[in-house]
Amino acid sequence: MLDLLFPTKIPTGPFLSKFQPIRLGVSSLKKKGIGTMDHLIAAAPYALLREEIHALKFRQGYFLVPDLANLLLQALRLLSCNEETVLCPVPLHWSRRLMRGCNQAELLAVAVSATSSIPLQKVLHRVRMTGQQTRRSRSERKNAMHNAFSCSAFPGEHVILIDDVCTTGATLNACAAVLRHAGVRRIDGLVLAQG
Repeated sequence: MLDLLFPTKIPTGPFLSKFQPIRLGVSSLKKKGIGTMDHLIAAAPYALLREEIHALKFRQGYFLVPDLANLLLQALRLLSCNEETVLCPVPLHWSRRLMRGCNQAELLAVAVSATSSIPLQKVLHRVRMTGQQTRRSRSERKNAMHNAFSCSAFPGEHVILIDDVCTTGATLNACAAVLRHAGVRRIDGLVLAQG
């Protein structure tokens, strides 16, 4: 029973290989209302990683970080990176971070940065509590994210935003808008799951 609640290994190898990372370009993103990003890469469909993501976010399943980061590293290969590229985790509001004990996006970004040697820049800050997005409609999510983030410094020419899940893209879109305003030329999203 404990193995079901807290799996020690994420399915990899042949099981995952039948799921290719999901890649969305500019035109697809604009159709979804995420017009501020250049690309979005999801390592897998949400249904495949739902339990692992919930364990990481809500049950302190930090032991999953290396395997989940490995999935992100595999998906990262679909993005072209250079010396201008930096990773930036999507921030949590301080009160949510206190409740959870960590920011899961930051844990993933740190692990990806350590393995890929792409620098990590924590320049985004959530300045307003937005509440949980799970039960909100697309338009409610977009409205909730309005003015929710700030950028404390110019991170670089190319930023890859890292988060666990992209559902409607409202959070990533709001982060990307703040980064565009700060002068970032290319913004990509890299998430564990899209769903």
